[in-house]
Amino acid sequence: MNGNLKESSADLISALPFHLTKPALLDWLNGLNLQDPYKACCQLNAVLNQLNGLSLPPKLKCQLYEQITPVADNLVEKIDRVLLDTKFPVTDDEEAQMGVANAIFRALFAGLLAMVSELGHQPNGVLTRQEQALVLYLALHASAQIQLLRKMVYAELEDHFWAKCYLVFKLAEELNLVDLMLPELTYKTRTIDAVFKNILIFEVCDCQSLSPREMKGLKELLESYVDYAHIEDTVEVDVLQNTYGFNFENESAPKRITEHDSFSRYLDVFPVAMQINKMLPLEPGVKTSQQKAIGTLLVKAVNSLSLVHSRKYTRLVAHGEISAYLGFGSIVNYLAAGHEKTITQKIPLPVVKHEEMLGFWKVPDLDLVPLDTDFDSRTKQPHFSKSKPKIPWPDLGKDHENKTTGSDAGPADGLDNRGGAESPEVGFEFIDTSIKGYGFIMKPQKGRVKVGELLGIKQNKGKRLEIGLLKRINKLDNQSIRLGIELIALESEAVWSISSSSVHKEGFWAVFIPKITALRVRDSLLLSSGIMKSGQTVSFDRKGQLMTFKLGRMMHTTSAGDHFELV
Repeated sequence: MNGNLKESSADLISALPFHLTKPALLDWLNGLNLQDPYKACCQLNAVLNQLNGLSLPPKLKCQLYEQITPVADNLVEKIDRVLLDTKFPVTDDEEAQMGVANAIFRALFAGLLAMVSELGHQPNGVLTRQEQALVLYLALHASAQIQLLRKMVYAELEDHFWAKCYLVFKLAEELNLVDLMLPELTYKTRTIDAVFKNILIFEVCDCQSLSPREMKGLKELLESYVDYAHIEDTVEVDVLQNTYGFNFENESAPKRITEHDSFSRYLDVFPVAMQINKMLPLEPGVKTSQQKAIGTLLVKAVNSLSLVHSRKYTRLVAHGEISAYLGFGSIVNYLAAGHEKTITQKIPLPVVKHEEMLGFWKVPDLDLVPLDTDFDSRTKQPHFSKSKPKIPWPDLGKDHENKTTGSDAGPADGLDNRGGAESPEVGFEFIDTSIKGYGFIMKPQKGRVKVGELLGIKQNKGKRLEIGLLKRINKLDNQSIRLGIELIALESEAVWSISSSSVHKEGFWAVFIPKITALRVRDSLLLSSGIMKSGQTVSFDRKGQLMTFKLGRMMHTTSAGDHFELV
């Protein structure tokens, strides 16, 4: 590193924890990687704010930010790795960790944005074309990280976020740097065009219905498909439905256009959806948790980008208080109060010779609830047909054991009789209702939830328990969160079940959901996540009668539980 430094910066430079040479900076950055991630992030954030206040030669600043950015990525990944499966609202410690992670990329973005504003006024030769493109790229990369971190806590993007992103891309167009390849970068996206399209396409995805882990996986997945989308200055009438527009002079996010809209640039996302759709595992067969997780993410990405699913039922405004139990274990605790285990292994069970999927297999209703974090740690890669192209799989659960946490832990599968056990009950304010679900408000300190959570909703003074799935989370200004609940059962009963195919040979609790003849809905069974598969046989006692079924199609699946149709 070299360059003449202004004397006014001498005191600030002396306060830095390294000399302004490349070896010294690299040594310091390597030392950060060995420290506690949170403390290292705090140090890096402080140094970035110091650098942003220095008057340094443009080449020197470009080199500094180039070296710092991958280290910032690595440190923040260590922090958000432990937050991928957190429940909301977040704790004070989690909020502090996410805050410092966000602050790092805000500082990077601010420093690079200051350089961006000077690029158009610099004399020739101060920065090469490659260096100019690198500054613009790193600025957009920092904004992409800010976008992801904000989405992961279901928060709105900060003011002027989009105006700053548009400013960077517009300057790249003016300098003819949009498609300039940056081979020295280690990211999948190596052009300004690609990283900017990744920001735009991720924004139009329905992130409120995803868990933080899925958001991160989706962001990585889209990096492999952004080249199928193109930013244009005109739009064809026949692609209006899946086209989004934005104005350089506007601070608004990309908007799905109509016939009467006029924008500076347009982006058709349908080709991206089509390419992802080609990657979907279509063939039937037994699938591991990892394969189902990847299939879930692909389906949700396609549905979101192609606008396959939209609201079918009208919301009715309603206000009141309602109580619910969170998690499969709490639901069973409540339903099983006073029940005895009336089935033992002495009862003969039908022999299941084959565990492969039956002919009635259908794709689970993956658009309702995403699979969360509990994947089969033994599965490293999905196994699909050899005729399909290799998919750039995101990491959706590497080295994660099948386990449950919080209210889902232990009791649902325990062998003790939990009749009369105390179950945590959480109060909500309901604000709207429809034929398929509810809108709830959860106040701070009332409890913690995540997308895919099971809720047992008390009705008729607790005489009836509806079962709902948490489909969406929206963070409100007053620190409360809005929950979108999808109903999967109007009635429910706890049943003690046994199966020679289950991982719990001694027996396990399940929730039986009676059929609704008028709606042509069959009997179904809700189980703790991952203990059985479609096609296997289960027996349980219901009101003194022994009932034996085969598990049919999987209707919903989350880390909280699996919902099967009974046949």
